[in-house]
Amino acid sequence: MALQILDGLDDRKIPRFADEMDPLNLAGEQAELDHEQMIEQRELD
Repeated sequence: MALQILDGLDDRKIPRFADEMDPLNLAGEQAELDHEQMIEQRELD
């Protein structure tokens, strides 16, 4: 893939994992991120 990009492949045309995620799972992902940020804030305090 890297060689194709170096040869001129437009990297914006490559499908990304986030583009293919199920929107229903997105709410769960956000909840996980919020929880991790809360834990990080506690550790910093």
